Formats: sequence, C-alpha cells, structure tokens
Amino acid sequence: MSSRTRSSSPGAPTPLAHPASRVAPLSAARAAASWDNTLADAGPGASEGWERWRAHLANRRTPRPLRDLAAEDAVSPLSWSVPERCGEAVVRWLEEASRLPRAADRAARAYAAAIEQELAAPQTGEDAARFALTRLAWAHALPFLARVMAPAAWRKVLENLQAAVDDGAALSPEQDTLAWQLLRGELPWTLAYWFPELESCRRGAALAGATLSKGLEDLLDGEGLIASQYVPLLRPLLALWTRCGLLSQAANQDCYTREARIQYAWLVQRAILLSRPDGGQLLSPGVEGRWRPGLFTAALAVADDPDDEHLAHEVLPLPAKKRGAAPRGPAPQYAFHSEWAEAGLLRTAATREAPRLFATYGQRQFRAELTNRSQVVFSGVWDPQIDVNGQRLAPEGDWEEVCWVSDADVDYLEVEMSLSAGWRVQRQMLLARKEDFLFVADAVLGAAPGQVQYRCVTPLAPGVSFAPEGETRDGMIQGRKKLAVVLPLALPEWRSDRRSGALEANAEGLELTLQSEGAALYAPWFFDLSRPRMKKERTWRRLTVAERLVIQPSEVAVGFRVQVDRQQWMFYRSLTKAANRTVLGQNLNSEFVAARFLPTGYLDELISVSSEG
Repeated sequence: MSSRTRSSSPGAPTPLAHPASRVAPLSAARAAASWDNTLADAGPGASEGWERWRAHLANRRTPRPLRDLAAEDAVSPLSWSVPERCGEAVVRWLEEASRLPRAADRAARAYAAAIEQELAAPQTGEDAARFALTRLAWAHALPFLARVMAPAAWRKVLENLQAAVDDGAALSPEQDTLAWQLLRGELPWTLAYWFPELESCRRGAALAGATLSKGLEDLLDGEGLIASQYVPLLRPLLALWTRCGLLSQAANQDCYTREARIQYAWLVQRAILLSRPDGGQLLSPGVEGRWRPGLFTAALAVADDPDDEHLAHEVLPLPAKKRGAAPRGPAPQYAFHSEWAEAGLLRTAATREAPRLFATYGQRQFRAELTNRSQVVFSGVWDPQIDVNGQRLAPEGDWEEVCWVSDADVDYLEVEMSLSAGWRVQRQMLLARKEDFLFVADAVLGAAPGQVQYRCVTPLAPGVSFAPEGETRDGMIQGRKKLAVVLPLALPEWRSDRRSGALEANAEGLELTLQSEGAALYAPWFFDLSRPRMKKERTWRRLTVAERLVIQPSEVAVGFRVQVDRQQWMFYRSLTKAANRTVLGQNLNSEFVAARFLPTGYLDELISVSSEG
C-alpha cells in the first residue's frame, strides 16, 4: 500500500524521533520539587505537603480540560462513540467527569464518593472496555477531586489507575482491541498529560505512545481503512485516537510516530466517506455509530488537512457556515477497496445523497449496506444459502477478492468463496456512477451437475419495505421515499410464468429463491436507484447466447437485457471457460460484460472482465 503524505501546519506538535523520548506532555506549571515523594510521604509534614499539592492543582493554568480543547458540542469528547455494550452507567461516569472542572464542591464530593464505593465493592468479571472507559473517566476527574478528597483516598485512586495500566498488559488486540488501546494507550497518556509533575505518570507516556502508534499501524491497511472485523470499532477507535491527538496538541508533545500520524490522517478521510447521509457510520447500527459532529470537527483539526475539511462539508451534515476551502490538490478517491481489510466502498460521487454500497467479507461472512437518497436501503449479513441435491453447501474457505475496478463509469468488486462438495460462489457488485443502478449477482459454480437451490435474503433496513408489482415480479423498495426498483433478472418477468423461483418479502427481508439443474446457477439482481426512472415503465429479458451458431444452456453462459423508459443495458456472464460467443449480434470473449445501449443502437461497454480478473 502506498503511504499518504501530509504537510504539518506551523502550530502542529513536532513528532519526536523515537518513542522512548516521548516522556510526557510538558506543563508550564511543573513544580521543581519531586511531587511523587511529597504524595508518598506519611511523616509529620504529610498534611502540609498535601495542601501544597492541592493548591498547586487548583492554581495551575495548564493542562486544560479536554472539553476546552474540542469544539462546543452537546456530547463530551469522553462520550464520543461509546460502544453500546458498555452501558449507560459508563456514559454517566464520562459525562460527569467532563463537568467537574466547573462543578461545585458538592458535585465533586458525590463523584469522589461514587469512586470510593466502586473501589470498595467486590471485584467481579467485568467487560474490559467498560472497565477501561470507567478508569479513563476517573483519570480526567482526578485533578479536580483533590480539593474534596482525603490524601490517602486520592492516592488510592491514582494507584488504581496506574495498576489498571499494568493490568492491560494481559490484553491483546485480538482479545479486546478497544480495551487494549484504552488501558495501554489512552489511559497512561491521559495520566501523563494531567500529572506531568509526577515521575510515576511521566514514565507511562512512552508506553502510551508506542501502543497508540501500534494500533494505528496494525489495525489499518496502510491507507486508513480498518480491517473488516473491527468495522464496528471504527468510531470508538477514532474517538480515542482523536482525544489523544487533542491532548498532544495542547501539550505540544506528539504521542504518535510519523507513520501513525499519516495513518490517522488517512483514517479521518475514510471515516468521512464511510458515513451515511445522516452522518451515522455504515454497517454500524449501534449507538457507537451515531453522528457525532464534535468528533469529526476535532478529528479534522487533529488531521489538519484542508482537502478533508472540504470533503467533510460535502459529505457530512456539518453547518454550511463552516464550509472548508476548495481542495488544493487532486480530489480524494471516494471509492476504494482493500484486499487486506476485506472491505470495499462503491460510491457514485462525493456528495451526501450519492448512492453508496459498503461491503465487508471477513471471517467468512458477507455484510453490506446500501444507501440512497439520504436513507439506508438495506444493511446486514447478505450471505447466500446454496443446496445441491438436497445438501446444504458449507464454506470451506474465506471470501477472497477476484477483481476490483474503479473508473469514471463504474465501481466493480468481485469476491469468491470455496464451498463443500467442490462448489464455489462468486459475488459480483457493480455500481454505475452515471446511470445510478446497482447490479449484484451470485455465480454458483460446480464441478459436476446437480439439483441446485439458491436462496439469498437482502436485509432491508428498519422502516423500509418492498411493494411488489401485481402482474410482474419486480417491485419498489421504499421507506420515507422511494429508494429503489428491484428487478430479479433470472426470473421470468410475468408472475403467470411460475418457473425458476420467486422474489418475496418476509420477516428477514427481501428473499430471492432460484432452482436449476446443472453445474452452474446465476442469480442477478438489478437495483435501479435513479429517482426520475422509478415511475417509468420497465422490462427485462433473458437473452440467447450462442457459440458457433449453437444456442448455449444457462449453465454455460447467460445474458440479460434491461430497459427502463428509453435507457437500456446488457449484462453477460460466462459460467464456464470464456469463449467467443454472440449475444445480440455482439461477439464477446470475456467472462463478464456490462454495457449500455447508445441511441444509435450500438453497445458501449461499462466494464469487461476477463477470466484472469
């Protein structure tokens, strides 16, 4: 993967040469005395030392509270994108901690009492991320609790936080990625930020910088796209890394290596593009995926790239009055795919309402989300079920990329999975940028003929339904608006012809079923996303495919013609080795061809894919 280069603004923190030198955010209020010894002293002068420490914390001008470093927002930076599994209690810890810098002593005492009660309670098995976020809240509260807590109680909380950092050593990224980054990265960096006077806190900064940088470099593909299994954590991790970036800027001390900072800048752009029109995250139905304008405003400030600033105001629901400057360089690539991340975004344009399909295919599960006209059309698991001779075929490998093409006409992604009994399935996804349609097809391929039954359910979004036509098998997907017209191309157009299968809505979504006999089956869907065409007449036909003047069966090659009003398209797929075949008088020698009909009647290829991909 290529590395994205970014220019630093004059006010940006200067990256240090080596993580080991990343000893702490430096405070102008650092005391000359060793505060570690003062706080540990239990002798006759302990009370006087504690009062000096308390006064020092109350009177210093820096460090500044995290909420003062971010743009005004109803949600505290500490509460950005908290995973739903962590619960509302964690959010309360975080929100109340963010209010303590300006809270009355009564509120501080209540918070301190809650911490002491939590520490006194029996320790039980607790979700690691919940534990880590709770301790992060305490770390941000601790400077403002000294005025109301006894010295022994205050030291006990600090020691508990430092012990939590040590406990995080038992975690691995695979066990709990978010907790690992919180406990070994953000928590020690926060302690170093708030207490640069304490050597015991300063020592944790090197660990924090190394952990945070490793997370950015290991969890992203080299160009900011997170691995598919971590997609639900994209925004919680972005929030974590952004908070650390804000603290770094405030302290003029960088917590990231140069490469990690480049990856962070890429991540911000990917996170912008992987957003729904309402600002929520694609394929993230939980509360952690909700729109948080303060998070993106802060992330743009940390990344410091005018091009991303402009992109964000084109794609996200940010206030128009804050619109960024026009791009200074080439326009961002708004569609992308990563074989390493096992994910791809197909998108017609870098605008809020542009149709987009985000697909992930890691861990033998295919998930996808389609949005159109400011609304989600479908979202969730989108795996086919295939039976041959009455036996369900099971995955025998992972989904793997076969082909990726992104140009002025289309975004095209094809992936393949091996199945039991020598079968395999290839999924094709084509989003036409100018014509506004999505073509999706599953090619089921076997080594020997059999009775093949195919079933695939498109998981319609909440509030979205399918309205079938009365006499034909197509229909309308609609929510608040009409979102798409669906044409099941492998089925006969008219319902009176009961061969092959069905397209029907049920509790799971929109279900397509097909049956055939042979060594292959092809199941194509045509989603028309163009609003002007949704009320127009439409039709489709299976085409005759010939080779050396001999008509070929559907297990060898198939062709389809789609017409909506005056626009027409042709789709061809070879299900055996590519050969010179004719469709509509056109000689084709490719594995897959999608083309549009010109007004002259000639075909103009949108894409042609050879058997080599």
